[in-house]
Amino acid sequence: MPTLALLPRGFDLKEWLESPYPTNSSTVPSLPATASIPSQLQCYALPYGLIGFISHLLTYLTMFLLSRGLDPLFPWRYLRYKYYNLFISTLGLLITVVVTILTIIRCKNGWQLILVATWKLVFSLTLSAMALHAATLIDWGKIKTINKSTTAAYTTTGKGRNQSRIGIIPISGNESRAGLVNELDKVKYSFSKIMIWSPILAIGGVIGFTGIASLVKANIATNHQLKIITIVFGATAAVVGFTTMVYAMVAYPDQRCLMSNIFGSFLFGGMCCLVALTVLFALYSDWVLGALANDLTGVPSQDVLVFYLIYFLAKRLPMFSF
Repeated sequence: MPTLALLPRGFDLKEWLESPYPTNSSTVPSLPATASIPSQLQCYALPYGLIGFISHLLTYLTMFLLSRGLDPLFPWRYLRYKYYNLFISTLGLLITVVVTILTIIRCKNGWQLILVATWKLVFSLTLSAMALHAATLIDWGKIKTINKSTTAAYTTTGKGRNQSRIGIIPISGNESRAGLVNELDKVKYSFSKIMIWSPILAIGGVIGFTGIASLVKANIATNHQLKIITIVFGATAAVVGFTTMVYAMVAYPDQRCLMSNIFGSFLFGGMCCLVALTVLFALYSDWVLGALANDLTGVPSQDVLVFYLIYFLAKRLPMFSF
């Protein structure tokens, strides 16, 4: 494999797993007081900074499109290959889990980075669970039947032929056309079931927040970039959290059983707010680690390059669901 060829000659995994910096205590496995933050981050083999930010955006886009039953690379097409998608999602899961565990072992002397890596592990598990769940919901035969019926319905008018061929049906039209839309909507919205895995992100977010908060608290006074990043994301989080909560409380007051009373409305709004903040926090953590490493781009060192690339590419595998 080309990626593995990047490994230095005589590479020893056991030696690589040893922490790149010594501890200042033989009994307490904590970050050494004498090691700088950039030195401590030498053990971290996962994306961060701008590269990590882009990785998270691609992950969120993949989750959203899969929840609509759409091909992440060609979002005008529906998912159709169940067993292929199951295979690549499982492969991506196995690879990201292995690399993350290796990173956790390598960062054993820094509990904050262990928590951050553990959170990334939870993140990978959630993405893979959604992709696997979406694969089990594929019913391409039903979509093809609906598309054929739609094409026949449009033959007399000559409208919508191109759209019907790719499964996109205009809303306006006669009753038969509306019926076809409803059938396709049932297929499309059945994929929203995969969002049942999203609360796991919030659980992982709590783990990651503990580690990131400790690093921010210890360094924000002396790191100007970290201070600016925290202010920007703090203000954004306040606006996004408040807006999400209010919208969730008032958008569908008569269609959700939780919304039948003030307490239920507040609870549902709080849950939506928590999910939104978890999404935003993942992006914040990328820039925090970049600022601490004095490398906002997040370019990996030669020491971790291979595992960094393997992880990044493996996490993209669910994007190739067809």
